[in-house]
Amino acid sequence: MRIQGFTAKGLWIALAALGLAGSARAQNDTFWLVPPETRFGAPSRGGEAGLPNDGPKIVIEAPPPNEKVVTPPINITVDFVPRDQGAQAQPSSFKVKVKFLGGWMDVTGEVLKHTTVSAEGVKVNGAMLPKGDHTVRIEIADQKGRVTVTQLAFTVT
Repeated sequence: MRIQGFTAKGLWIALAALGLAGSARAQNDTFWLVPPETRFGAPSRGGEAGLPNDGPKIVIEAPPPNEKVVTPPINITVDFVPRDQGAQAQPSSFKVKVKFLGGWMDVTGEVLKHTTVSAEGVKVNGAMLPKGDHTVRIEIADQKGRVTVTQLAFTVT
């Protein structure tokens, strides 16, 4: 994870030195998707106009797309549906980003520590996010190089 010149490791070291960072793993097999002290911008509700949508269809199964308020830990289940036969999703192209200070923080590496992505989809259990509004982008490409990006906006209570 990289934030404008800072690596996630560097950020955690700085926070730990200030006594602000908690453990990277919470109890009950959960994990912090981003540091709990991170402050985010307002969620981008809707706002998918202009995002690439030529690759596999991304179907958010959980949390339910109409559920705008969630309580951690958050379980996320996403299915990838090919646009046409012979064009499966390429797991190696999978990316997850979280809206952060007007930009996007890539948290793919942290997600991949806790799950495996397949051509059919991905399931992430136990993700922790700080209280507040969040927007998460999920990106996947297919075997033909076509890309789809979708976003999920919700409030963590």
